[in-house]
Order: sequence, then structure tokens, then C-alpha cells
Amino acid sequence: MKVKDIIRHLKHPPIPLKVKDIDFIKELKTKFTHNKRSFIHNKLKFYVDCLYCHAMPGTLEMSLIHLSKLKNDNNKLLNLGGGTGEVSSIISEIGFDVYNLDIEVENEDDKNKQFDLNDFAKLPYDNKFFDFVLCQEVIEHIENPWKLFRDMSTVMKNGAILVLTTPNIQSNYSKKVFQKSFEGHFNWFREKDNSFHLNPLPYWEIMLIAQKNGYELVGFSGNSNYYFNLKSKEEILKKSENLIFLFKKK
Repeated sequence: MKVKDIIRHLKHPPIPLKVKDIDFIKELKTKFTHNKRSFIHNKLKFYVDCLYCHAMPGTLEMSLIHLSKLKNDNNKLLNLGGGTGEVSSIISEIGFDVYNLDIEVENEDDKNKQFDLNDFAKLPYDNKFFDFVLCQEVIEHIENPWKLFRDMSTVMKNGAILVLTTPNIQSNYSKKVFQKSFEGHFNWFREKDNSFHLNPLPYWEIMLIAQKNGYELVGFSGNSNYYFNLKSKEEILKKSENLIFLFKKK
């Protein structure tokens, strides 16, 4: 950590946030890794005990809440870019038949496949195979987000649900980072992040890509919704560090 970052941290330490988890999240914490991590809400930094994953606190919790409400008799779910399996295990715990696809998968089997989403290859599944897709903190790593939406559509059944999350470049904090950056970097897309975060996508562009590829928006929230009462789209875009989209394939 640079000296200026240490000084900033000492002047503005994260604010501890005590959260009364909903019952099934509380139960998941008895079985899976959780720890204290920080996130930005509006322009303030908080830290909170959350389920561990490679996303801002509240992102996985909100995704799980959405999925649990939409669960039915057909629960075949693709965890796209799902890492080495921790999140897939959590989703399985709440009743989904989970298939994990990621470049980091080492021991492949029927449910875990290694795949580079920036390749031009077709996803290794049959057409119209999945009832749900979770694409959590993936699209910002992708060279061609339009292709990603087309690929997901191919393996999704008609009426299937896509849960997609990504860093929010339109937040008040991200705009502040942009204004201070001579080269025009957003939060999570600064020079130190460029080795893995390639595409800063605003709300309007994600909506455009989705609509042009036959998806309908059926829900929208931010990671901060798990901790704070955000009621409008405008408030979510201003204050949340991550955005969470729920799309239905038409």
C-alpha cells in the first residue's frame, strides 16, 4: 500500500456496519466462508461481515435472494465465470443444480468445466439447456460483451433468468475517481485494475446489449440494497458500488 493510501485510510477509516442477516443468509454463514470486508456506499467506506466471494459485500447476498425467490421445479443453473467452486457450492446449498464454468477450473467433470470466455468457441453446453445463469463480476473482464450475451442466450431456455452483476461506474464515488484521474479511470478500472478489468459498462449500455439480444429487464438492484433502503433506480446508480440486473430471456 502506498504512503498516500495509508494516510487516507487513517484519516477516513471504514465505518463498521452491523447487519441483521436474513435467516437463510445467516444459515449459509454457518456452513461457508465469511469475513469482514469493505465497500463504498455513496462516498463513504463501510466494512461488514459478508459471505466470501470475488464481489463487493452485498452482491452475492442480493443475488442469492433474487435466485431463492425465483426458484421453481426447474433449477438448472450455469455459474458463468464462477471461479473454483465456492460460490457454486453456496448456490447448490439453496437448491439449484449448478454447473460451473471458469478458466481457473482444474479438475474437470460433468459439473465443472475449464473455459476461457474470451475465446471465440461456443459454450460447451447444449442449446436451451439452462433455467438460470449467474454472471457475477464477469462482463467487465470480457473483451466482447455483445458476444457474451449472445452466448448466454444460446444455452438459456426461453423464459430463463439471467442474474448479471458488474461494478457501477456511475456511482457518486466512481465519478469522483474519474474526475481526479487525468487519464479518465473509473473506480475498479484504474491502472492497477487494468490487467483484469477491461470493460467499464454503464447502465445504458448493458440495457442496450440485453434488449438487442432478446432479454427483458425484470429486476434491478445494487449491492447496497442488502444494507440500506434504496428505493429508486436513481438512488441505486448514485450510491451502490455494484449493480445487479435480472433479465428474462424472451
